[in-house]
Amino acid sequence: MLTVLFLSATLTTGMSTISHSKEIDANELTFEEKASLAQYDETFLARQSESAEDYQVLQDMISAASYSKSNNSLTENYGGAYIDGSGSLVVYLKETDDNSMRQLDEIDNDIIVKPCQYTLDDLTNIMDQINAYKLSGTREFADEFNYYALSDSENKIIVELEELTDENMEKFKKEVCDSEAITFEQATD
Repeated sequence: MLTVLFLSATLTTGMSTISHSKEIDANELTFEEKASLAQYDETFLARQSESAEDYQVLQDMISAASYSKSNNSLTENYGGAYIDGSGSLVVYLKETDDNSMRQLDEIDNDIIVKPCQYTLDDLTNIMDQINAYKLSGTREFADEFNYYALSDSENKIIVELEELTDENMEKFKKEVCDSEAITFEQATD
């Protein structure tokens, strides 16, 4: 029998971390499933679990600073975070300074810091504009896009258009939101 630990973190909202273990008969796994599981050894799972905990501490720190309205360079430059394929926590910062780096080191000195173009506030404001347009219910063009999301791992907004044409992209920019942070893709079924 093989015991597999599944970890999942809701990183866009930072609301939950779920872990679940289940015994699986290794003989029932396909070759692809065995190869996939092989990359997730105990070291990886421990790193991923620690990163999920660090992510929660980071979210709590940012929420506390935002709530207190304190002038905090980490909060002002925070562009999102995600757990990468190696199980490490990656934090995007628009600008880095000693204070931001010290705050991240206090959480864990193994956090990977990458530069980004947009703060999470920038991206959230764009999502708010798209939501307002979509939820107004009075605009015909709202039916041309049904999926849009803030991608923490890519530090951008993804909008899937029903028909990915130059005309529809320009119409979106004119009627909904014109931002370089938005990437357009063809909607999938």
